Amino acid sequence: MTLVRVQRCAASLLILTVAVCANAQTAERPEWKIGDKWTFKASDGPPLVETHPTREVTALSPDGTLQVQTSKGEMLTFERETNSLDSRGPEYSWKRFSFPMFVGKKWDYKRQTGRPPANGYESASWEVKAYERLTVPAGTFDCFRVKGTIWSTFNSVLYGQSTSNQDVTY
Repeated sequence: MTLVRVQRCAASLLILTVAVCANAQTAERPEWKIGDKWTFKASDGPPLVETHPTREVTALSPDGTLQVQTSKGEMLTFERETNSLDSRGPEYSWKRFSFPMFVGKKWDYKRQTGRPPANGYESASWEVKAYERLTVPAGTFDCFRVKGTIWSTFNSVLYGQSTSNQDVTY
């Protein structure tokens, strides 16, 4: 009888520990401030060319949207979850982030793409696959690994309809 109680207590403690650890691995949406700045390392080619574009928060709106200026001087608008907003409207905007973020979370989105007469649509499915430490030149960070598949259909007067899919990890 005592052994059974000890096993139950150990099992309860294990479940509690897992729940607490899982809770610690939850990310709420970021709180941005004017002046927040980040730099990307991007490679494109061939020939392989490395660039280091930057983005900086220049304005915050009461509705939670933020204005971000790129190193090329372009102004971008993001909603409060840091998904970019297309100037044509929400039906053209991405949904690559969904908060709170935790391992196992899934979400989908659909959006329109292109401009008439060449237009299309895109749908994507995303899932938070892992919580891990990642070391980059800027330091070591606790991160979520998110995987998604994007399906695109594009209609063109000249080329007809084309479809593609892309697997993405960030």
